[in-house]
Amino acid sequence: MDIHILNDDCLLYIFSFLSPKDLINCAEVCQRWRDLSLISKVIIKELKMLDMLTRRDGSTSDLEDILKILSRIDAVFVTSLDLSFCFLHEADLSKVIAMVPAIKSLKLDYMPYSLSIDHIFKVLMEHNCKVTALSIRSPGIHKTGKD
Repeated sequence: MDIHILNDDCLLYIFSFLSPKDLINCAEVCQRWRDLSLISKVIIKELKMLDMLTRRDGSTSDLEDILKILSRIDAVFVTSLDLSFCFLHEADLSKVIAMVPAIKSLKLDYMPYSLSIDHIFKVLMEHNCKVTALSIRSPGIHKTGKD
């Protein structure tokens, strides 16, 4: 049986069980699947970025990869974002948060680069985020912007 003979409703149902990473990969199969994956992207409300990143050398920021992923899924529907263990600088955080306006839950656990709590709250306030759950457990997080 050829999967391409399935109607759109069947494919959308199948796509509803896929992880965000797999859904993004499906969008690259053909134009029809790309169109359908864009329709089904509203189901992506929770993202764990570590599972989605491919380049993990730790020497540079993961910003480019994270922004690419968020743009492919139309991140306006994302309400929970886990950036734990991601390589982001303080300046990068604002660019990521700007793409997820509906964010309610944010995890910044064990991020390798130093972030200040002051900066995290400043970014959330600048983007008028309504975050109700924030996790920032990490030895790299410090209380003020000063070392």
